[in-house]
Amino acid sequence: MYSESAKSQLEQLRRGVVDIIPSEDALLDKLERSIKERRPLRVKLGIDPTSTELHLGHIVPLRKLMQFQELGHHAILIIGTFTALIGDPEGRKSTRPHISRQEVLENAKECQFQIERLIGSSKIEIVYNGDWLDQLSAIDFMKITERITLQQLLTRKDFASRIKTDSPLHIHELMYPTVMGYDSVHLHADVELGATEQVLNIYMGRELQEQHDQEPQVGIILPILVGLDGTEKMSKSLGNYIGIQETPKRMFDKVSSIPDSQITLYYTLLTSKSTSEISKIEEELRTGLVSTEVTKRNLAIEIVGIFHGREIAERINIDNFE
Repeated sequence: MYSESAKSQLEQLRRGVVDIIPSEDALLDKLERSIKERRPLRVKLGIDPTSTELHLGHIVPLRKLMQFQELGHHAILIIGTFTALIGDPEGRKSTRPHISRQEVLENAKECQFQIERLIGSSKIEIVYNGDWLDQLSAIDFMKITERITLQQLLTRKDFASRIKTDSPLHIHELMYPTVMGYDSVHLHADVELGATEQVLNIYMGRELQEQHDQEPQVGIILPILVGLDGTEKMSKSLGNYIGIQETPKRMFDKVSSIPDSQITLYYTLLTSKSTSEISKIEEELRTGLVSTEVTKRNLAIEIVGIFHGREIAERINIDNFE
């Protein structure tokens, strides 16, 4: 970790990032102090186990988490065994369907198995937020929320939109960002990773950390991976997803069918291609030197290779087009 300068780390961590909250300078300052104090940053990523199958959309922030880990920082993955019971509204126009505690726990175990199989159990700390949130009393929750305002929560566009259109917005949904924010307090997070729809959750973490006399975390905001339909975020419930446990052939065919408009984003977020290599791919597409079909097949080789091995991916490519 300490062989990499703070500026070098920042340059690597910028890749594929939409925004850094409150600023790049804030992250750079944390990285510099981490080196000076020889203290790895505590980097947090949360996922809610609402199903048993992880997809490529989950892999985007997980890759960023592992990038921090490879730079020597402490990677923490929170599996939301408590927050999944609330249900993240995440841009929805209606309330998320209820899921039972038993389903959540079963899903959590399966998600953990898939993640550990993918990256190795020794490289990451995996925790369940039910372990601490279940212990809070009603008065504890009241104290957590006593300085959170309705105006703050309604900065979330989907909340404001549902009020404007007279669609139901339930109190438990308003609680979700605050509960997510408390995870950062409990874990003393230095950095939190999240997609663009998670910005309010990250701000809540910063707010609650300040209330608890902790230094506020920095937020790393990543783009949402668009699914196979080319319009909506990748989601199992929408059926536009590519599961990480799909057979190599099915995964290859799905990646080969992504919308042309998403090629660059998939290369950036899901492969290790350098910026210059991706720029070359873009230029080849723009000039017609390489077709979109061939480019997507090459992308499929890259992605299938991550989960099933390069040799298998290349064999599928040959078999498909012999």
